[in-house]
Amino acid sequence: MNEIKDINLRLSAKKGLNGEITVPISKSYAHRVLIACALSDRPTTVNGRLIGEDIKATIDCLSSLGVVFDRKSENKTVIYPLNSIRIDRPVLNVSESGSTLRFMLPLAAALGVSARFKGSERLSKRPISELVDSLKRHGANFDREEIPFSVCGKLVPGDYEINGEISSQYITGLLLSLPILGKESRITVQGNAVSASYLDITLDVLNQFGIFPQKTSDGFIIKGNERYTSPGEISLEADWSGACFYAVAGALSGRIKIFGLNPLSKQGDRIVMDLLKKAGGNVLVENNGIVFSQGKIESLEFSAKNCPDIVPIMSILLARAEGKSIIAETERLRLKESDRLSAILEILRVFGVDAESEDDKLYIIGGQIKGGELPGFNDHRMVMSEAIAVVGTQETVSIWGAQAINKSYPDFFRDFEMLGGTVEEF
Repeated sequence: MNEIKDINLRLSAKKGLNGEITVPISKSYAHRVLIACALSDRPTTVNGRLIGEDIKATIDCLSSLGVVFDRKSENKTVIYPLNSIRIDRPVLNVSESGSTLRFMLPLAAALGVSARFKGSERLSKRPISELVDSLKRHGANFDREEIPFSVCGKLVPGDYEINGEISSQYITGLLLSLPILGKESRITVQGNAVSASYLDITLDVLNQFGIFPQKTSDGFIIKGNERYTSPGEISLEADWSGACFYAVAGALSGRIKIFGLNPLSKQGDRIVMDLLKKAGGNVLVENNGIVFSQGKIESLEFSAKNCPDIVPIMSILLARAEGKSIIAETERLRLKESDRLSAILEILRVFGVDAESEDDKLYIIGGQIKGGELPGFNDHRMVMSEAIAVVGTQETVSIWGAQAINKSYPDFFRDFEMLGGTVEEF
């Protein structure tokens, strides 16, 4: 296996960042739409540029099951659904994508496919046991508890209990897969579901493909024996999670217009628009995009419960704000692509910012920021946050392992340069 070469970059943007960009399509929507297309009654044309390592992982896994992807152009792909012929004992490589693993695992079990799952070492440390246990209670068999593992058997309809306080992706995986079982099933969510906005995305995609789970006070009822009905053509909206970085860059120093963002999106990270306004940034919604421009940034308090992915870049914003900021419900950040909470504290320390984590809260004392040298933590969101930190200052930041951005936003540094930043490899 070829090793991925580390890319080390030195960045600066002393005059701020200014201009117009288009960010990638929403990963959250893409994963769900690709699976819905795979289960549909006929081919579906998907409009949107399917890029990033996580999206590739889902495409590769579906291809291993027999789904055909016919790329007509960079922005248009026709997806031919699964047929009755099953590939014998496919190997599903989920790479580093937690979403792919948590969605594909119940799908393979619902299809009755005997499959081998493999992925990165870091992914093996991320939570999956609650989902595995639920599947085992309903007909799936595993040869071991942690990835890599093999799964066989076929899911049966029934009452599925799942802990919602660890990951909403467990619930999404079941919502996507249980409709194809022969009879009605019920999902009972124990505790308060975290990142609940991602379930709204799941339900939105299901509805567009003719599947309508019934909400209950503590979960969902899924009819069973349903068939996904293709809309024929579907367009993927822009990614708020990726847009957050340049939204913050605009608020710190400059004026950046981001095309294609839906201000009414079900994506939870859309909250960055409201948080930037509250912190003093300027946000202007136009017909074809949203403009983020410089304001006087002040301290802020908010909860990360439903938007954990924006905490790294919001930490950078608040490191340059006046006063003490508090981000609550941050402990789940330790279970992401890296231990993001520890990574944020290390980044802020290098940048000369006072910060500490205590009682599930992150405290940041904002002010001046200095440059420095940092690892990329093999985490796309940490690398992109580090790059934005010095925007509009006389400082530079050097990042080792900057290639981590390929997970979600391969063109991030191209856009950084296009907006007026300087990128040098070392």
